[in-house]
Amino acid sequence: MFTQYREVRRSLRRLGLVSAGTLGALGLLLIVPKDMSYAATSRVVMVAMAGTIAVGGAYAIGRAWRQAAEARLMLRYAGAPQQIAVALRFMLDEARLARRYVMPALLTLLTSVLFWVLAHWPQFGLAAGWRDGFAIFGVCSLLMLVLAPLIQRGHWINTLHLRALMAQQVRHSSFVPVTMRMAAKRLRALLGPAVFKLGETVVAGGFPWQWGDFTKGLMVTGQPGSGKTTTVLNALLDGFFLMFAGRGGFSALIQDVQGDFGGKIERLCKTHGRSADLVIFDIQADPAQAGASNAAIFNPIDSKDPAAEIAAALQAASKHLGVTHTDSYFIDAFRMLVTFGIVLLRAGLPEGAVPSIIDLHRLLSELNAYADKDQKARDTSRPILYEQLTKRILKRWPDPDQMPAEVDDAGLYIEQEFLPMPHRQRAGIMGTVSQLFGELMAEPVRHFLTGKSTISMQDVLEQGKIYYVHAPLAANPRLGLIVNTVIKRQFQNAVLRSREKPVPSIYLCDEFHNLFSPGRDGDSQFFSLSRQANHANLIAFQNLPLLQQVAKTKAEVMSLLGNCATKIFLRNTDPETNDFGSSLFGEVVGISVTQSAPADLNGLLRRSARTNYSRSTSKSRVVPPEAFAKLAVPVNGDPERNYAQAIVHLATRGETERLDLIWKLHPL
Repeated sequence: MFTQYREVRRSLRRLGLVSAGTLGALGLLLIVPKDMSYAATSRVVMVAMAGTIAVGGAYAIGRAWRQAAEARLMLRYAGAPQQIAVALRFMLDEARLARRYVMPALLTLLTSVLFWVLAHWPQFGLAAGWRDGFAIFGVCSLLMLVLAPLIQRGHWINTLHLRALMAQQVRHSSFVPVTMRMAAKRLRALLGPAVFKLGETVVAGGFPWQWGDFTKGLMVTGQPGSGKTTTVLNALLDGFFLMFAGRGGFSALIQDVQGDFGGKIERLCKTHGRSADLVIFDIQADPAQAGASNAAIFNPIDSKDPAAEIAAALQAASKHLGVTHTDSYFIDAFRMLVTFGIVLLRAGLPEGAVPSIIDLHRLLSELNAYADKDQKARDTSRPILYEQLTKRILKRWPDPDQMPAEVDDAGLYIEQEFLPMPHRQRAGIMGTVSQLFGELMAEPVRHFLTGKSTISMQDVLEQGKIYYVHAPLAANPRLGLIVNTVIKRQFQNAVLRSREKPVPSIYLCDEFHNLFSPGRDGDSQFFSLSRQANHANLIAFQNLPLLQQVAKTKAEVMSLLGNCATKIFLRNTDPETNDFGSSLFGEVVGISVTQSAPADLNGLLRRSARTNYSRSTSKSRVVPPEAFAKLAVPVNGDPERNYAQAIVHLATRGETERLDLIWKLHPL
C-alpha cells in the first residue's frame, strides 16, 4: 500500500509540476514585452518557443496524467483478491488500447498548427509552399482526434464494462478499496512509535492487541530477513513491558538460540525499571561469576519437580545428541534409571547437600562398573556412593514401613533389575547416560549446572522474574540444544503446576524449530494446557519443513500450530508454508472475469479489437499462496522501507479475523 501511495503522490507532484511549468512558460511568453515591428525575429522565436512548449507540454501532461490515473487505481485496489486484481489488469490494458491514437493525433495537430503558423513568417519562406499541406495534416489530425474514440470504441466499451464488473466484484467481496485518506492515515501511524499502550491494549503493527490474543498461543513465520525479530518480536516484547508495567509485572522465559536478544533484554529491563528482575543464564559467562544474576546457575536436579519429570527432560535433551532407539525399552529404561538415581540422591545425600549431574553420573557409573564384575569381585567391593546413600537412607528411615514408596522402589529397581540386567542392555542405557552427562559436565559449563540454583523456575513465576537463556547454537550447537531443552521443560512444568496464578507469564523463543519437542508430552501438549495458567507462548520459525524435520509426523507439527490461535505470516517463499497460510483463510465464491478473442487475420498483425469479457462465479482462496511471497520486508538503508508487511490469522476473538498489518522496524 505505501509503495502505491507514494507512487500516487509522486505522480501527482509530477503532473502538477509539468502542468505548472507548461502553463507558466506559455504565460511568461504571453506577457513578456515584444517587438511589434513587422516580422520581428524576436517574435518569431517566441512563436516557435510557444509552439514547441505546447507540443512538449501536451505530451508530458498527458503522460503524467496517465501515470497518475493508473497509480490511483493501483492504490485503490492494493491488496485486492486475485479475481479483482485480474480484472484490474484487464481494465488497464483496455484503457491503454482505447486511448492509443489520442496522443499521436493531438501531437500531430499541435505540430501541424505550429508549422502552419511559422510558414507565414518571412524567416520560414521555404516552408510557405507547404502551408496547405500543414493545414491538411492539421485537419486530418483533428478528424483523427475526433474519430479515435469511434475507432477504438470496442476498447472504450470494454474499459467501462470492466470498471462496472470490478465495482460488482467489490460489492460481493469483503475487500474495502483503499482511499488516499486511508493510506495517509496508515502512513502517519507508521511514522509514529512502533509500539504504545492504549487503555488495556498494546498497539503494535497498527493493531490493538489484548492479553487474550497471546494466551491462546502466537506464532510468527517468515523467511530470513523478513523481520521476525526486528519488527514483530521486538515490538511484542516491548509491549509486554508496557502492558504489565512495574516490578514483577510479568515473568518470562526467553530462549535465544541466535544470541540476538542479549543486550536488548538488558536495555529493555533498564528502560522499564526492571533490571533487578532480570536473571541471565549464559554458558559463555565467566565461571568465577557463577551464581550471580548475570551468570546464573541452573541445576536441573536442584528442583521441586518430580524425579520422573527431570528424567523425562534429560531424555528429551538426549535426542539432540542423535541418541535414538527404535526399541522403546531403552528409552523407558533410561528414564527409570535416571529417575531412581535422582530419588536416591535426594534421599541419601547429607542434609543441605545439593544433588547434581556429577553426583548422578558417579552413582550410575559406579553401579554399572559394579554390575560388570563377577560374583567374587562383587563380594569384596561395593559402589562407594551407592553404599553411602543406602546407609544414610536406612539411618533416616530405620523403620521400613516409614520409608517413602519411591525410595523403596528405587532400591528395589537397582538391586533386582539394573544390576542383574544383561551387559548388552546396560551398555545401551549407559551409552546415552555417558554421552548426555559428558556434555553437561564439560568445562566450563559444569560450573553453571552444579551447585545451588540461583533461582528456581517456580520462583521465577511467583516473583515475576525474567529468565533469559543465552546459549547460542552457533558457538555450542549440541550443548546449547541440551541446556535449552532441559530449562524449557522445567519452566513448562512450573507453569502447569501454577494454574490461575496472578502473575502473567510468557515463553518467547525465536528460531523455535531448533528446540521443538514433539510427542504426547511435548510442546503441543504444553501449549494446549498453559493458557489456563495465565500464560502466553510466542514462537517464531522460518517455515514448516524445519518443524517437520524434527517431528516424526506432520500431525505433530499441525498439533503445535493448531495450539497457536494467532498466526503472523511475514514474507515467505516456501510453497508448503504459504499453502498452509492460504488454507487457513479458506475459499470464497466470487465473480471472475474471463477474456476471449476470436482468431482472425488481423490478429496476426495486431491485437483483435473484438476482445470480449465475461463474468462467472468461481471459488478462489481468500488469500492466495503467492500473496505471502509479495509481502514487503525491511530494507537496510532505505527509510521508506523500514517496515514489514504481515498477513495475520487472528482466531482469539468472537470471529476469526484477517489482518493486514504493517510492522515498523523496532531495534531495541
